[in-house]
Amino acid sequence: MDNNDRYDTGMGIRRATMGDEYVDAALDRTAGTESARIQEAVTELVCGAACGADPDWTARPVACSPSRC
Repeated sequence: MDNNDRYDTGMGIRRATMGDEYVDAALDRTAGTESARIQEAVTELVCGAACGADPDWTARPVACSPSRC
């Protein structure tokens, strides 16, 4: 899985877990700032690589957080 695949997988997991409104607000709030890279990293590495690696993953409350993955 390459970086784009991990990001796409992570965004799907993040949206399924946190909801579109929450994710969109977080992305909008950090757009154009240094924090935008943190949003990308969380989406790709935490949600995409860690949660996305679990073949039995299903949307659960707060599943897309470092403590869950």
